[in-house]
Amino acid sequence: MEIPKHIQQAVKSNNRPTGDKERDRFRKPSEVLTFFEIESGDKVGELNAGRGYVSGIVAEAVGADGLVYPHISPLSVKRWKGDPIEKRLKRFPQTNICLLYTSDAADE
Repeated sequence: MEIPKHIQQAVKSNNRPTGDKERDRFRKPSEVLTFFEIESGDKVGELNAGRGYVSGIVAEAVGADGLVYPHISPLSVKRWKGDPIEKRLKRFPQTNICLLYTSDAADE
């Protein structure tokens, strides 16, 4: 599988946590983004984005003209004692990430 240059650059970006880079070998983000045909300028949503591993790489791949919408569930906020992606963005800023929150239907 030939990996497009913009995806290679996104995976190699220094604007990613070390822990994420260590996971790459098992999660194979280059192959995943290539499979989904992620391109510069795309708008991409991710359900249950957790701590933002995939969203962070996708944000790098889509570039400044693209947008990433990671979904943050109440369970993630509770589990990580706050919004895990918001915490991530303080250390690794990405202006093309727009956080989406949902309510916990079980609590309503």
